[in-house]
Amino acid sequence: MSKIIFFLVFAGTYVQAQNIEDKLAFKKCRKEFNKKICLSDEDNDSLLFYLDKCPNEIGPVENHGCPWPDTDKDGTLDKDDACPTIFGVPENNGCPPSTKQDDCEKFYKQQQIKYEQFQAEHQDIGKIYSLLNKRILKDALNLRKKDMLNNNFGISFGYIQFSLVPDGGCDDPNPTKIKNYLISKFWNKDIFEYASKKYNKEILIRRMYFDKYFNPELEKLMGKDTFQYLLQYSNKNNNSIIIPSKTSKKPENYIPIYIQFITPYKIEIVNSASPKIYEYKNGQWESNKK
Repeated sequence: MSKIIFFLVFAGTYVQAQNIEDKLAFKKCRKEFNKKICLSDEDNDSLLFYLDKCPNEIGPVENHGCPWPDTDKDGTLDKDDACPTIFGVPENNGCPPSTKQDDCEKFYKQQQIKYEQFQAEHQDIGKIYSLLNKRILKDALNLRKKDMLNNNFGISFGYIQFSLVPDGGCDDPNPTKIKNYLISKFWNKDIFEYASKKYNKEILIRRMYFDKYFNPELEKLMGKDTFQYLLQYSNKNNNSIIIPSKTSKKPENYIPIYIQFITPYKIEIVNSASPKIYEYKNGQWESNKK
């Protein structure tokens, strides 16, 4: 009888040992989960939990248990998409129907170089904007003093804009990318926290799309602090950021704060009856009515 028990224990141990293909991965898993979970296959995709990069989603073994992504949301998976970052059609292997892939790819690379040069030339612009952002916020809200006294009003910021479906063809992406870069340096975690505490109003940022495919790009653009701060207030149901007020009730309307970059150093408040322009000269910001 003892021999039979020994054999069964040995056989069970042997089978489990056979299941552990990557001992380091298994050891890492065991630091967080018990052995039963690590050796389970909850999503039934034939890849054990400790080896599965997406343990709750069915995915092929070739992609470590994760579904193949479709970055440009055009219905053609990245692994089969000849233009994985450009919205296209299946008939053209995921590329736009009326463009030449090589020409567009070359064009986009050239534009990316120009954009990176722009970033390098304006890498300290956030410090310059910190001399102005609170002032613009105050000036814009002063134009709506009556509404600011009304608890039914919150504050809405125009912020980064990302298209879920990139433009087809060889459209120049840089105007939007440059605007996003500048706006992310102008409105940041510090100013959002300041606005929330100073004015005790709910803060709304519309059309902010947080998604696992865009998040790395967003974090790089905003900076880690601003990205993490806004991410915690992300509302996935309507693609917006809502920073609640601690004391005021839920607003019915919002006072919009929108700015336009005439140049990186010349900024206009565009949502007021009497627009103001601010220009950076000789180390300081000067303003005048349009």
